Amino acid sequence: MKVILRAGIVKTPPEASFDPPALEDVGVIAKQPLRIALVDDQAMVRQGLRWLLEDHADIRVVGEAKDGLEAIAMAQELKPDIIIMDVNMPRMNGIEATRQIVLDQPSVIIIGLSFAGDPSVQAAMKNAGANICLNKERAAEEIYQAIVDAVNREPSGKP
Repeated sequence: MKVILRAGIVKTPPEASFDPPALEDVGVIAKQPLRIALVDDQAMVRQGLRWLLEDHADIRVVGEAKDGLEAIAMAQELKPDIIIMDVNMPRMNGIEATRQIVLDQPSVIIIGLSFAGDPSVQAAMKNAGANICLNKERAAEEIYQAIVDAVNREPSGKP
């Protein structure tokens, strides 16, 4: 079997040319891309979040961790603007990791993720220093807006 591939150049008339949208039209929320770290014990969740977030020109995922201890070390080394933190993880949970990271880096924005719809879990994350705690089941639809809302709050990033 023989396959022949032919390609050519098609000139587009000037009136049909494509103008990329202005930056303000694509959701840019910062002059520099926001540096985001992902923390979840499930690699598939981290990969999914990375895929969702890297679709935005104003976001750059700079690191990943699989538990709270790794999250603390990563935060100290990479100094991300935002950390997306799972609540339930081995070795150290997201609540304790959030508490320790915020003590060291008070300006970091932390967005918690949890399957539990329990208001006490959300309250514990907020008390530890997280800006918000999202339900993992809705995170795909809500994560980018949560980032926008957190960045647009007071200069410290905290409510």
